[in-house]
Amino acid sequence: MSSQQSSAVSLNLSLVRRLPGSWTVAAAFVLTLAALLLLMSRTHLMTPDSTEYALVARNLAEGLGYTADFVTLHMTWYPEVRHVPEMHGLLQPVMLASLFKVFGPENGMVRALGLFFLVGTALLTFLLGRRLYGSLCGALSAALLLTTPTTLVIAVSGNDDVGFAFFFVGSVLALVAGLESGRDRDFLLAGAAGAFALLEKLAGLILPGLWVGALLFPVVTGRWPARRALRAMTLVVPPFAFALACYLMRNQVTSGQMMFRLGALDWILKTGGYGAAYAIHDPLPSLGEMLRELGPSEVLRISLDQVRLFLGALLPTHPGPLPIWSLSLGLVSMPFAWRAAPSYGWICTLALLGTLAFICGLYHVEDRYFIFLLPLFLICAVGGAQSLLHSFRESPRLQRGLAFGLSLSVCGLLAYNLWSSRRWVQYTAEQPEHVCDEARDWLRRESPAEARVLTLDPWGTTWTTRRASVFVPNGPVEDALRVARHYDTQFLLVQPNPYLAEATQAAEQLRSEQRSDVRVEHILGDASCSLYRMDLGGEVNRSPALPDFVPGGQGV
Repeated sequence: MSSQQSSAVSLNLSLVRRLPGSWTVAAAFVLTLAALLLLMSRTHLMTPDSTEYALVARNLAEGLGYTADFVTLHMTWYPEVRHVPEMHGLLQPVMLASLFKVFGPENGMVRALGLFFLVGTALLTFLLGRRLYGSLCGALSAALLLTTPTTLVIAVSGNDDVGFAFFFVGSVLALVAGLESGRDRDFLLAGAAGAFALLEKLAGLILPGLWVGALLFPVVTGRWPARRALRAMTLVVPPFAFALACYLMRNQVTSGQMMFRLGALDWILKTGGYGAAYAIHDPLPSLGEMLRELGPSEVLRISLDQVRLFLGALLPTHPGPLPIWSLSLGLVSMPFAWRAAPSYGWICTLALLGTLAFICGLYHVEDRYFIFLLPLFLICAVGGAQSLLHSFRESPRLQRGLAFGLSLSVCGLLAYNLWSSRRWVQYTAEQPEHVCDEARDWLRRESPAEARVLTLDPWGTTWTTRRASVFVPNGPVEDALRVARHYDTQFLLVQPNPYLAEATQAAEQLRSEQRSDVRVEHILGDASCSLYRMDLGGEVNRSPALPDFVPGGQGV
């Protein structure tokens, strides 16, 4: 879409002409970052995912390699508690390690990285919206993104979703620029940003389909010859292929084969819930074996149920605390956005379809997984509204009325977002940091550095105590003892986990039953959290490295 077309789409209003220049916009984003950092200081929230990244980053910063000192998923028997992790993306711990090197391994650095990416994503949203529909669209889209409670919560939590959104939107911005200019450097930049997106999060696997579909669009519409699209594909793919190769090498080091094992585990999660995912899998079936066992009709039913969960998150009546129903504004505005910028409308459609296929088919639905779509669809919503207003240019009175109504709607949404975000930050600031603080403090001060802990929260335990920890498997007490003996755990930290009833019951049994094969001595704590010393009676079963690999039995 040419700059002349973009100017035609934007309303010729004095407000647009008086919008601040680039330096003023940059200053506004810096002030926004400062405000978010102040907001961040009032909460102590860290999720299991962000804590896992922080743990790997701390090991990297301290020269211990790309390793984790905990075991959460029992899909194989690791030779030691410390191992190369195979969950999540590769890039987040590397970036955190750089911050830890300078500022130390603090919770605040984990959250600061998320907030930096939130502001960066808003800046890219502004640039993309300005390129497509004008400065007003870019500014409003960025403002709505920055105040959306979901994005703020995920950023403050330190999860990887906002970082992925930053690189994903950067790739789309470079792709849109390349489709307009045809320059090789734009496509190289799109490929590089896409490679970083994949390294940040495996959801980046949808990008090749988006690139191919977007580059075929000018061929189908007669704007480009096929060889031009082929040349662009050869520029965007190599960086992405390198990023994918990094994952395959990681998988080889971790599990002895290059394929991803988490696809099968996600289907176990979708069929049996978190309890099934955190049980012992000895061995873990392949994804193909899982799907064949379920059968085509059951696979289709479960996939459609995931699509239903996603569509439910788009509605204002979504019962969860973090609705992403702002996406629905973009979906409603898609026809108008298509009319003003067809290639961008096609990109948004491909992104939505690719996300549904990947997350609803191979992964599982959580609201935060769709954060990266929000910038794209907010631009569609605002740009579509501008296009709608422009279509009434022959009826100035009606146009002014619609503009007034839309302005009130935007102001109302901004006010609601700010109120919801403030309420969430206030709520988290009032919560105790953790019920096991006393027990963790004892472990940090009194236990030997090489101690290993059997616990229902390995992430927080290892982060605060610097002691290796192992998740209690969700199953009978015999499974918990099997894990304890394999990893030679000397302590048991018991706190109820509402999502893993069997694991909680097994931990309770370990501390309460009189058994001849294991002795448990109470150290401190009460029913909410208690710490015990474990004596396994010398029966430590050090299984050989990766004993459960069966050819063809654990890959996707």
